[in-house]
Amino acid sequence: MNDDKQPKNALEPFAMSPADQVLRQQLNILDYWSEQAREKARETGTHVPIDLAVMPSSLPDRWSLSRGVELRAWQKACRDKWFKSGKRGVIKVVTGAGKTVLACGIIEQLQNSEAPQLRVAIVVPTVVLLAQWYELLTEHSNLPPGAVGRLGGGYQDKFDGAVRILVCVLNSAASKLSKLVASLTAPLLLIVDECHRAGATQMSEVFQTRRTYNLGLSATPEREVDAAEDEEAVLVDTEPDEPENFDDSLLGQELGPIIFELGYLEALKEGILARFQLQHYGLPLEPQERVRYERMSREITDLRRSLQSQVKGRGMDGGALVGWARKVASRGGSALSTQAANYVALTGQRKQLVYHAKARALAVERLVEQALADAEDTRILLFHESVAEVMRIFALLRQKGVPVVAEHSQLPDALRAESLHLFRTGAARVLVSARSLIEGFDVPAADVGIVVASSSSVRQRIQTLGRILRKKPGEDRAAFLHVLYMSETTDEMIYEKQDWAAVTGAERNRYFVWDPTQPGSR
Repeated sequence: MNDDKQPKNALEPFAMSPADQVLRQQLNILDYWSEQAREKARETGTHVPIDLAVMPSSLPDRWSLSRGVELRAWQKACRDKWFKSGKRGVIKVVTGAGKTVLACGIIEQLQNSEAPQLRVAIVVPTVVLLAQWYELLTEHSNLPPGAVGRLGGGYQDKFDGAVRILVCVLNSAASKLSKLVASLTAPLLLIVDECHRAGATQMSEVFQTRRTYNLGLSATPEREVDAAEDEEAVLVDTEPDEPENFDDSLLGQELGPIIFELGYLEALKEGILARFQLQHYGLPLEPQERVRYERMSREITDLRRSLQSQVKGRGMDGGALVGWARKVASRGGSALSTQAANYVALTGQRKQLVYHAKARALAVERLVEQALADAEDTRILLFHESVAEVMRIFALLRQKGVPVVAEHSQLPDALRAESLHLFRTGAARVLVSARSLIEGFDVPAADVGIVVASSSSVRQRIQTLGRILRKKPGEDRAAFLHVLYMSETTDEMIYEKQDWAAVTGAERNRYFVWDPTQPGSR
């Protein structure tokens, strides 16, 4: 039973005042009317975007995919290493360093130097990444718009006519890509972006695609071996016998080995990423929260031991045990399924208790308030694992008068894009997101990041750090990443798995015990 008290009116934090309603209508009218004006301009030909006006209508003999962008020394070295490695391999580079620009450099040189009839299939995990790649390839290249196609997210383009590059969402690529290239006679380069996101089943389908060259991109391509230690982890599409050695994994076999690595310490030394400070805050559970947490933990431990004794010879624990318990619970009709269902329910309830802890919300308020007071143009990214908690924080900050927007997978694409746009332009100073921003989004540079809550995944924490380390042109301002965790709870597992001093440098990590419920603390 969940003891959390619910507000009398759950919609109250999200209720719009009359002024809010008028503002919403004004913005909707402006948006609609400006779109009508753009449509009319397109029909009459009264306005043509500059980038399109200078773009040739026919395919150029030599592609230029990153006009106005000079590759960094590491990008040139990495590009050369890919060619020397047989034009296959995976590139492991920290988020924010420029993997997409690097990929464009590889495509460009390959087409220019030895494959003039090249076709490129770029597989991405999300619709948002599809849009980002498409925007980059159409706005910063000399290719005409018709040369770049999209597959997925409502688009059904294919390699026909002038299409030379096809950006594909993973789900669509798994079911359609191999058929679309079956009749191609031109060489094909397959690029898998954020390749660690790809589930084994889907990627097996993608790798049925006949191709000549392979390129994988990721900040963390290897399987996280210790993921199963997080008993709240949800393991999706992960094979139980998946090799721990990357070269023996599906990605390693199909895309090639990891041929180039650029970590945080190297990227900082080269001036690629912004200077930063990591501040870790151990927060207390309230006495009532602690009592509930300990009671749940004892029950979870008893159920885990009982379930493990019935999992013959598998030695299962953590996330793997939770995944197995979900399957058993879904069958029903036995004492074992009842135990499994209780185990799954209790781990979920304990996780929600930790997420919803009072000190966590108060710490967010205090950190946001301080960051906004420190600099007028500060932009703050907040990360959380739970969509419900993202919306709770969004409502809380909005009621405090903070210019905040929200972004998560349960919002329509148009709203998600608008939130990113408002944050990018500075109209919104704070962006609250669920885990969708951790991997794959081209988030504008931010000064402050707050990890409100996260799983114990080392991979996710590394990806999160990369979200705030994109260097702003002409600036050398240090970025801050505040990491919140509840002391003496499963939140602390991340510190057992990773020595953050080894990843980011000891001098960049500071650790605090903080009770934000006490006035004047911190």
